[in-house]
Amino acid sequence: NSEASGGTTTQPPSQASVEAAHKAKPTLRPLSDFLTEDPHTYSQEEIQDMLDMIHHGNQLMRQDQSGEVARNSGGGLKPIAKAYGIVGFVRFLDCYYLTLI
Repeated sequence: NSEASGGTTTQPPSQASVEAAHKAKPTLRPLSDFLTEDPHTYSQEEIQDMLDMIHHGNQLMRQDQSGEVARNSGGGLKPIAKAYGIVGFVRFLDCYYLTLI
């Protein structure tokens, strides 16, 4: 007996504490909280202008010893897939996935 020898006994976790641990996952916000449909139809030129703006805005900046700021080759926008439209969003586990066509 471990109590007789001065040790402590460990009680198994209660059913309530086990259930609480499984329910402790963060809640996922609905897409409508941060996603809205843009009613504007963009021309090919407007799309390219927007992509260029995102690319330049996300480029890494570096400052040389003279104080000049220059854009680095890192960062920016890099295409990873060619798509013709958005099919929708799929919720899987704890995040949303964008589905393209």
